Amino acid sequence: QSGRSCCGWSGWCCGLKMSASAVRTSKGWEQTRKSGQDRFHADYELVVTRATSQCTPSSTSPPTTTTRAATTTLRFEQSGAHDVGLSVWDGGVVLVKLIEAMVNGRELDFSGRTVVDVGAGTGIVGLACAALGAARVVLTDLPHTVLPLIERNVAHNQHVLTASCGECDVDVQPLDWTIPAHASALAERYDRIDYVLLGEVAYTEHLIEPLLTTLATLNDAHRPTILMSHGTHRISPLLHFFRVIRSSHTVSAIPLSRVAPNFRPAANTLFLKRLEPRSRETDGEALEAPSGGDVNAVRSAMERLSMLMERKASLLEQFGRLQWQMLENAALVSGEFERESSSSQTGGAVRESALCSLEHAPTQSAALLEKLGHAEWQCCESIAELTQAVSRAPPFTTRPHEDAVHVASTVQENAAPTLAKEVDVVKSVLSSMLEQRLAVPAASE
Repeated sequence: QSGRSCCGWSGWCCGLKMSASAVRTSKGWEQTRKSGQDRFHADYELVVTRATSQCTPSSTSPPTTTTRAATTTLRFEQSGAHDVGLSVWDGGVVLVKLIEAMVNGRELDFSGRTVVDVGAGTGIVGLACAALGAARVVLTDLPHTVLPLIERNVAHNQHVLTASCGECDVDVQPLDWTIPAHASALAERYDRIDYVLLGEVAYTEHLIEPLLTTLATLNDAHRPTILMSHGTHRISPLLHFFRVIRSSHTVSAIPLSRVAPNFRPAANTLFLKRLEPRSRETDGEALEAPSGGDVNAVRSAMERLSMLMERKASLLEQFGRLQWQMLENAALVSGEFERESSSSQTGGAVRESALCSLEHAPTQSAALLEKLGHAEWQCCESIAELTQAVSRAPPFTTRPHEDAVHVASTVQENAAPTLAKEVDVVKSVLSSMLEQRLAVPAASE
């Protein structure tokens, strides 16, 4: 039965042992840059560093403070791509590195604290918090599909965590967001829950409301701080999440510069947030924005927004050019267009080249749409910063960024069916051109 407690690294988890034959470990931290085998099946290794200070008294001089860095190497089994919870995601790794920086910078103290990892997956974020000094870590996920993997990873890392942090209670509990009783049982089980971790879990629209309901249950009982990371896989679910959560929490955007440089993603595809519960007196109330603003912050936000707008315009131009190239190559393949070939290239070779380009075009279109989606979310962040700078209101308190990304998010979410229909569109255009004997239109038209 999943969800049994592992207190002080004793009991059931001690009976689980790592396979005698070492599993291959993937290299590099960014999962999105790896092949299928390394991405979803090889063990993932993560080094967590915790700085500790020791004060040495002296009878003849002021006491001296010595800082020591203790490292813990955690290893996580991955179980394939058939469920998103069975592998490590970049958002989880970056969230670990943010928490590591906050603990070592003394902005975060896990001593005596209970941390709940919601949608823990492999358990990477929660177990890293155990290495960083949390008194109790609760790893939660779907009981039948994901918890067995979490249980194995707890056992894999039991010995290194015991050696590095001593006594730490690690519990594994079922938490299906669509079953309210799970969240209620979790809230009642513990005297206190101080932190909730969300490592890249807000990406599917139909799960946002259940996730919000789960967080509301924990918030009503314990008022925990939420630390989260998110990508820009889908923009609409994020807008939904932040629009609702701000009624009960203040939302702070944490810059990636807080993360060690070697753990920052190559592109701005991940974002970090800290959500603090509002006082019960202000829950659900709309905040009044005082007059005035920060001129320098406004200028900085406007410059960033302008730069992002230029990037979006460039991506849209690239997308338009690619669509025309698809039409042109389709016409060459079908024989509706003829191209003058060089002495070394036959007509068949021209069509073969056009066919090859046409086959790769949908993948290129999808890649451009993905880049456009990332740029759109960065615009959301910039508009929220601009709103805050102008009105001194918390981020995500107004609606403009929703309108700004509505069209692009719709395109992104429907990219696959859009690409699938492109062949029919090309056929229709070519048929019309043939029947009406129209000249080829200029690219500018």
